[in-house]
Amino acid sequence: MAVGIVLGNGMLEDKDGELQAEIQVEAVKNGLDFAQTLDEEVSFAVIIDHIGIFRQQYLDPDQEIGGKAARSLKLSQVHPVLRDPYVPLLDAAGVSPEDVRVITEDVARAFAQAKLKHQAFFVAKGPRQGKTNCRAVMAGFGAIVGKGIDTVHFFEQEEGDRVRLDTSMQGLEFYKMETDDTTEFHLHFLKANGKMIEMQI
Repeated sequence: MAVGIVLGNGMLEDKDGELQAEIQVEAVKNGLDFAQTLDEEVSFAVIIDHIGIFRQQYLDPDQEIGGKAARSLKLSQVHPVLRDPYVPLLDAAGVSPEDVRVITEDVARAFAQAKLKHQAFFVAKGPRQGKTNCRAVMAGFGAIVGKGIDTVHFFEQEEGDRVRLDTSMQGLEFYKMETDDTTEFHLHFLKANGKMIEMQI
């Protein structure tokens, strides 16, 4: 069975009508390098934070993408502003954007809201009171990426409050607590100081 590798936690947003994307370059490189060490078949994915409904705002405008394809996106189908920064990194590793699945925040959040029983673990406080928080979104990412896969390796890098070690770790832990899923998660987290933290969940 394939090993899943998540190539960083990207960000896409619309700022006054201009799309802006950020990808986690070092996490992508680390994940691709790790894939080269494996003998098993590898399934690649990226997870993307964003605002709004992804399939209505952030798909490639030059492609007609609808129905099932819009619900199971490949990197080759997303807006070039997001896709293009990944391409040279993937090319260097011999990986096609068509072979990289895109898991979006809105889909992960909806999964968490529908499937996780103990919502008290996941409801945000403060200004975001009542909304599903980042731990729940991470749980949703884990559930979707891990479906049908025995082992998933998440490669991320620290990025202020948006991508934090405790959030990623707790989200995956809560997902395992809430379900009978036997997927084995490995978190490879690059701290801002350059230290790599690795843990199995």
